[in-house]
Amino acid sequence: MGGLGKRSLAQMVYKDDSILRSFDKKAWVCLSDDFNFKKILMNMIESLAEKKCDDFSNHTVLVDKLRVEPRDKNYLLVLDDLWNEDAEDWEKLKGFLNVGAQGSKILVTTRSNVVASVVRDVAPP
Repeated sequence: MGGLGKRSLAQMVYKDDSILRSFDKKAWVCLSDDFNFKKILMNMIESLAEKKCDDFSNHTVLVDKLRVEPRDKNYLLVLDDLWNEDAEDWEKLKGFLNVGAQGSKILVTTRSNVVASVVRDVAPP
């Protein structure tokens, strides 16, 4: 359901002083219904690096660049407004995110119970 404050809560967490102290890098990526891997990877790189990402032609180059940015650093990644219910797409994206130091976290906001079920790992949504 829209309008419950999911994004507002995520923004409060993202901007909290304890988060600033706890994570070396932070990234906020708005997804909506456009689940384009290239666009998502470029947005993550730009947010982590805090600068514009070159427009690379393939996923491999983008994934390599993504793995360099948070290497040996813990990060908080917010994936805001996720709509894609395809578990295979989520597993593929999660594989790209297997970078950074231990303690890195991913926070997902969604309106869909199906998406919440797909993206959860150990803890329920």
